[in-house]
Amino acid sequence: MGNNNIIQLFCTAAGKQPDKVVLIHDNTSVTYAELLSDVKRTAEAYSRKGIEKDDKALVFVPVSIDLYRTVLALLYIGACPVFIDEWVSVGRLNKCCEVVPCKALIAAPKLLLASFFIRNLRRIPLKIKTSLIENAEISSSYADVNKEDTALVTFTTGTTGTPKAADRTHAFLYAQYNALRPMIDNNANLSFITLPIVTLINIGLGKTTMLPPKRYADDATTQLMIDSIATNKVDEIICSPSVILKLARHAGDAAEYIRYIFTGGGAVFPSGAVAIKEVFPDALSTVVYGSTEAEPVARIDIEELCSITSDMLQDGLPVGVVDNNTQCVIIPISDEPVERMSGADWQQFVLSAGKIGEIAVSGEHVLKAYVNNENAVSRNKINVNGQIWHRTGDAGRLDDIGKLFLFGPCKEIIHYEGTTYYPLITSYLFAQITDIAHAALLIINDRLTLVAETEQEINDILLLQARQQLNLKNAAIRYVKHIPKDKRHNTKVDYDSLMKILN
Repeated sequence: MGNNNIIQLFCTAAGKQPDKVVLIHDNTSVTYAELLSDVKRTAEAYSRKGIEKDDKALVFVPVSIDLYRTVLALLYIGACPVFIDEWVSVGRLNKCCEVVPCKALIAAPKLLLASFFIRNLRRIPLKIKTSLIENAEISSSYADVNKEDTALVTFTTGTTGTPKAADRTHAFLYAQYNALRPMIDNNANLSFITLPIVTLINIGLGKTTMLPPKRYADDATTQLMIDSIATNKVDEIICSPSVILKLARHAGDAAEYIRYIFTGGGAVFPSGAVAIKEVFPDALSTVVYGSTEAEPVARIDIEELCSITSDMLQDGLPVGVVDNNTQCVIIPISDEPVERMSGADWQQFVLSAGKIGEIAVSGEHVLKAYVNNENAVSRNKINVNGQIWHRTGDAGRLDDIGKLFLFGPCKEIIHYEGTTYYPLITSYLFAQITDIAHAALLIINDRLTLVAETEQEINDILLLQARQQLNLKNAAIRYVKHIPKDKRHNTKVDYDSLMKILN
């Protein structure tokens, strides 16, 4: 057996507890033994179709039991699942397929038919239905792989330029599993998870996971999630901040079952922390800071966030103590690549405690490369005597005891009339002072502009108070009914889409 293949975590868990339920989706469940058998039969089907070790397969399967059967079957034969966000434009989809050419496309029949009208999907040699499965299991054991072989490819968020395809090797996934395990390897009986990578880790841990409905954006579907949580007595929730806050607003009696909450994928501010704590007072609740390339970087308890005042936020949003598996430093903010550096030069380059700069991280669970994109590697990675550091693109500072504070994306920082603004912080504080839903801060036609998400204009007294406290006296103000957010986690302001609305 190949000990490097990440699939062995699932196979070991299935061997130890074959009759335990591994996944629940809507009204369907499957045990570890049943899923392992289905994975082997699907692996046999893929092998017969011509998918071999190291082949890449584009997987367009919604979150479901079929998704994890598909992914695990590909890993079983040493092939590599490739994921592209379902909401990307056709143009970006074609670019992604150019960056990572695939041998197979696995999808539902309707999408397979539609693929003939999309240039680079049409060029993929093998078209395979999601439902494909053989009667007989694959005769061989799972494939032996090298630890640096690519196990999964996912694309980072972004809409312009050459797409960045994250090269998630088997070694990287093992390291991420080991880094996240101390947080989620607990006594929870049933986890509700909306983050697919964490679901794979949960499967490796031998836990039971309830998957979300196909859509979970509207209130009706949120209520469906709450009903499922209550019916199945879910005691652990792992999801993005926007989802946990939706659940908190509708939780009702379901809240009494929750013992653990983990959220990540976006910032959680004190008001959100208070809302979560009020609804789930007895839950051990944790916010994890990280990204596609490095998860986790740091974590903070909800209780600590609840105690943060608006004045304290002027020094950054606390995201907690840096994880034991992560090395973290602050470097000068720059658009220029910093590809290689000696150890001595690196020590001089890194900023001292308290200084604001770009957060850079290193560790076994930190992504070292992108697929077929040397420009992205040179822009986002720094080689220091063979040690790879990842530039997160986030502005932050470390205090003298190693706590990390976040100021938001470096690219969003505004320098205007001699003042530096951090929109992540300023927008939150403005919304809190003026009692509106959300706000955004940006430059429009060379003028500092506040965008307020509200149905009516802000009270003059509150507006004046916000302007004075946040040094926004000369800022223009615009009103919109909705500030668009990123489609992946519905947490971060989508400034490109917002500009289209304002123009």
